[in-house]
Amino acid sequence: MKKLPVFAAIRHTLSLTFNNLGPAFRITWAWVIVFVVTITLFVWATAGLGRASDPAANLFPVMMFGTVFLLAAVAAMASIAVAWHRYILLDEGGDVGFNLRIDATVWRYAGNAILVAVGMMVVFGLPMVVLLQLSPYMLVLAFPAMFLVAPFMYRLMIKLPAIALENRDFSFSAALAVSRDNHWPLVGLVVMYFLVAFAINLFVGVVTFVGLIFGPFAVVIQVIATALAEWFGIIFGISLLTTLYGFFVEDRPL
Repeated sequence: MKKLPVFAAIRHTLSLTFNNLGPAFRITWAWVIVFVVTITLFVWATAGLGRASDPAANLFPVMMFGTVFLLAAVAAMASIAVAWHRYILLDEGGDVGFNLRIDATVWRYAGNAILVAVGMMVVFGLPMVVLLQLSPYMLVLAFPAMFLVAPFMYRLMIKLPAIALENRDFSFSAALAVSRDNHWPLVGLVVMYFLVAFAINLFVGVVTFVGLIFGPFAVVIQVIATALAEWFGIIFGISLLTTLYGFFVEDRPL
């Protein structure tokens, strides 16, 4: 079986992300606006809950905006992912001026991504909840367990670019088969992903803190920084899946 060269894969993922930020923004700018609107509504609703004399009375609007935000995030993630996979792997749509694609392919992508996430929650999340009920010290097992489970999740998610390319013959079992015996290289990719995610969240925290200096504009700065961070994180994560699919399925060099 093919062995993933982890450092070459890391370099390739970073290259895909940073060398294509222009096309990525052209493909996704409309969804960035959706991010800004939904984040603004959620921040506004949450702030209103904190100022309310009876917070419980305003809980429903917060839950409503939270649901809208979640649905918008899922739709955006899947739509951006489909467009990005097709741009990188098929050289399609790099000059598009507007993309809010929502069709059967996008929903199939979203459904399969949710299926993987739910499966990982059952395999990893529920056992950890049970263990933490026994003792809070069981938290020390979370990170080693995560590194055991996360590579398996990425192997399953190799199917997602195939969905974007409308390849219905490529299944979860096929994704596991082509990536067999690559646990430790994928652990390296998982570590890289978490480091990038940490850097993104650190950026949002620093920008939000600096934004407090500007008083009334602090919320605006927080919303813009959060939206851009969400956008970059999605592009980076999708580039990682694109790298894995290209290497394992299409035999592309890294």
